[in-house]
Amino acid sequence: MTAFSHYRGALDILQPAKNPIFILLQSVDADALGSAMALIFALEQDKVKSTIFCVSPIPTFLTFLLNGREIHNDISKIELTDHDLVVVTDAGSIYRTGIQLELEGYMENGGQLLNIDHHHIHEPFGTINLIDATASATAVLVYDLLKLGGWTISANIATAILVGIIADTDNFSNAGTTIRALTIAAECYARGAETRQVWRGLYRHQPLGALQLWGLIFSRLQRNERWGIVATVILQEDFARHGLSDEALDGLANFLSSLADVNATMVLTELPDHQIKGSLRTTKDNIDVSKLAAWLGGGGHKKAAGFTVSGRLAHSERGGWQIE
Repeated sequence: MTAFSHYRGALDILQPAKNPIFILLQSVDADALGSAMALIFALEQDKVKSTIFCVSPIPTFLTFLLNGREIHNDISKIELTDHDLVVVTDAGSIYRTGIQLELEGYMENGGQLLNIDHHHIHEPFGTINLIDATASATAVLVYDLLKLGGWTISANIATAILVGIIADTDNFSNAGTTIRALTIAAECYARGAETRQVWRGLYRHQPLGALQLWGLIFSRLQRNERWGIVATVILQEDFARHGLSDEALDGLANFLSSLADVNATMVLTELPDHQIKGSLRTTKDNIDVSKLAAWLGGGGHKKAAGFTVSGRLAHSERGGWQIE
């Protein structure tokens, strides 16, 4: 567990906050949103109302976590200096917030930023950083923080925490699953977590078109025999053809990681702004995909990592795909 002093430092700026703003990462995932909402619900026990900002839309299958809270997505309409604390959860790097310059300017002017994460972060970017790369999910750190801070683990907090843990352990099936995560999950069940809602949100939300899109993606799978890596690609036109957004890809990278006799898998997805997002997965104990992700400007965990590079996907002369 992370040193007690790190939790104490986080509480020292979180508990006095009267007007905090939570900054979600772009393409926010279940652990990032669940961790943020658990903190927001806890602060509401103290009659503190938080502002929530995300540059991209919240995936529809996760909106149940918001309980009707408003999401702001235009940073030009937000004055960060009006807020006495910025909180960022599970971002991996400040770049993934989409408002790096604004956050750096906020801190340069004396603003406090609490960064809570379970990713390997080469350059922690908060004024206070609560980071533990051995934790199964950022939600685990948030749970411990709330317990140390004396907040009640209500049913809505328990639901938010459980979402983060289940998502990042792939339903308690991957190598990130720990006794601590299982213990906290059991506590969340006991505290009234909406388990049916969690299951529907995480695992029962895909339309028929999403499975048809997956079929196309599977048809593009190629194996690099030298490195034992299986890769596939998703083009922007694929989403348009099926009338879907990138929400349809939820769970794809983890599903591919179940392939036998491969060292790692890689999924390359075209983004609208001439960027390409890469998702890396492995189940091998002797392979660290986060090193490749870091070399490409990204990051993550030993067995699950990602990166973003500029370019578009195009057919290569060898019949595969390349980034141009």
